[in-house]
Amino acid sequence: PRPAAALLAAGDAGVEGRLVIDGEAATRRSFNLIGRLEGRGPPLVVSTPRTGWTRAVAERGPGVAVWSALASWAPAALPRHDLIFLSTTAHEFDNAGGLQFLEQRAPKPQAVALWAHLGAGFASRGWREGPDGTLTQLTSADPQRRLMGTDDLVELLKARFSGQPGLADVGAASAGGAAGELAEILSHGYAPAFGLFGGHAFHHVQADGLDKADAALVREVALSVQASIAEILGARA
Repeated sequence: PRPAAALLAAGDAGVEGRLVIDGEAATRRSFNLIGRLEGRGPPLVVSTPRTGWTRAVAERGPGVAVWSALASWAPAALPRHDLIFLSTTAHEFDNAGGLQFLEQRAPKPQAVALWAHLGAGFASRGWREGPDGTLTQLTSADPQRRLMGTDDLVELLKARFSGQPGLADVGAASAGGAAGELAEILSHGYAPAFGLFGGHAFHHVQADGLDKADAALVREVALSVQASIAEILGARA
């Protein structure tokens, strides 16, 4: 906001101007990645987006990491459930990949035992802004993250994510406020369901590199997600 003072003053004065965005456009093929283990019982669906505008390490990395860990854990831990692991493309184009799956390949809502969604930036490190605008990285998590579940899961999730800033205050789906693919999942009637999403300090910025994420924070969330799924489905964590 401070460097924008002159621009805001010009806008207030009704000055006309031109904004020029210079760049290159290209077309690339992309796809959803879907893994299935069938013939065991009502399915667990675990989903995460895998695409972003820029490097998106802390935005997308935690979701992909937890998704991969759950894919290794679930076959032995959940023998009575089919498994559907979905990593979607085109998140930034109005959740196009997620919507394609929901409309063309997803099981009916009433057939699904649980849908767990791993959205953006839920295990990134926080930052403190100094008086001069400089940023200092913290060891704690960026609190601009949310955990939301269908109403029947709220108390269970609160217990499993206790002490994790931004996630411990679980939102009820009926209250609204879901974003991204989680909003689409809930609007299509999937229940029980829960998901994590956020917008950390370097969300959608080219500088979102490896130093913006934290393996310990990823592990903490992964264990809580795993324990939540196990409790909801009556399995051993």
